[in-house]
Amino acid sequence: MQNHRVWIAATFVWLFTLFNIERIYEPVNLASFVYALATLGSVSLLVLRPLRDLPLRWTASAALLTFLVTKCFVGYTVSFATLPITLVEAVAIAGTMFLAHRIGRHADAFTDTTAELLQTIRGRNIPALTDVEPDMQREMRRARRYERPLAIVTVRPRDPSLGAALHLLVAQLEQDLVNRYSRGRLAEVLLDETKSNDLVAWDGDQFVIMLPETDRNQAVQMLSRVTGRIESLLKFQVATGLADFPNDEITWAGLLESATPATPDLLDEIADELADTEVQTAEV
Repeated sequence: MQNHRVWIAATFVWLFTLFNIERIYEPVNLASFVYALATLGSVSLLVLRPLRDLPLRWTASAALLTFLVTKCFVGYTVSFATLPITLVEAVAIAGTMFLAHRIGRHADAFTDTTAELLQTIRGRNIPALTDVEPDMQREMRRARRYERPLAIVTVRPRDPSLGAALHLLVAQLEQDLVNRYSRGRLAEVLLDETKSNDLVAWDGDQFVIMLPETDRNQAVQMLSRVTGRIESLLKFQVATGLADFPNDEITWAGLLESATPATPDLLDEIADELADTEVQTAEV
């Protein structure tokens, strides 16, 4: 944004110099159509994004070719004698178009970033926990009736890592924005990593994921995969929790309460223990 202000300020200075150059330095006498051509070219670049997406050398070359053709057509002489003034006029057109192109590209970058940020903040369609609680209760009853495994997983951004990303000094609005952004990005990762029959919900400050037909070993593997991808793609850490039915709790509320966040180190220790258990079982 600071660079954008600099380019706008430079444009004002340039335009002031251009439109007053004949007063500033009397020997310079630009052709009147040069002002019109510079204005037309710069306005076209500001208004039409397809022109901005083209390499600037193409649009500038087309404008300079138009300038030379127009100069000859309206009766001006193009020769070595008039080369200095012709170069000044060409620089006037090309310089104005260059500044317009830079301002337009900065505006495009801001627009694209804002659109991407809003899309990420909205995230994909993850309902609130209260909306999917009946479905989770139904899965609990099914698991209890048929004695099937079931796990509850919680995932939330860890405040220290988010604070570090904002240099530990953020205003309230910025903090709210980064929380919404991290929530949207986490939602994308979680929906990509879960199965179609898994239930994902947002509960105030954390995601709650119910994993039907999933035992503790499988849930730990899923958590390890998800946390690894989050750290790789999003560059921040998450606090996770895990509780499984029927080993930890036998009620929905109990499972949710037992799924307290664990540190990533603790999660790794659980995974290592389970891996050792699998190795020992295989050896037997």
